Amino acid sequence: MAKRTFKHQIVYDIGQRRERYLTEPCLDSDDSKIDLRFLGEIKADHLAIQSALGEINPMTKKRYEYSLNFNNDSMFLNYKNQHNN
Repeated sequence: MAKRTFKHQIVYDIGQRRERYLTEPCLDSDDSKIDLRFLGEIKADHLAIQSALGEINPMTKKRYEYSLNFNNDSMFLNYKNQHNN
């Protein structure tokens, strides 16, 4: 189970601006026979970005009092400009 936890962990994909599995579980492998709910659920895109930036608590989905209020669009535009050249 530990190998599957790391292999299929949920990560934030900065390029696609959404959460996804690090490695997608394959329906043709042993992973299809295992209940992977222990990995958690992929959050809606608007919650995933806020969680990735540390603006909300990923468990309660409530805003932190100290929220830094990053300019999300400029951060992602800078990332895309740096990695698409």
